Amino acid sequence: MMIRVDQGKGNKDRYTILSPRLLRQLRDYWRQYRPKDWLFPGQMSGRPLDRASIFRVFIEAKQKARIQKAGGVHSLRHSFATHLLEAGVDARTIQLHIREINLS
Repeated sequence: MMIRVDQGKGNKDRYTILSPRLLRQLRDYWRQYRPKDWLFPGQMSGRPLDRASIFRVFIEAKQKARIQKAGGVHSLRHSFATHLLEAGVDARTIQLHIREINLS
């Protein structure tokens, strides 16, 4: 139940937790669109979604959710552990998982 993010910040590949709900949503997305090279392809064939597009989608989602707080896409990474705590995951499990991600 992990997902790999290719060429994330600092051009590093990273792994993170994949929840059962997100797995179902990604499978539904894949069945509908059948992307070939990348799960979220860019406009250019064989290329991933670019940073500007990701930023645009993030801003649109913030506007739809009526979130006025400042912050960019990277703020999602910072809030990840907080959301896990709020979902009932114990702090030690989160700490071990984040350590594992940073080592990979």
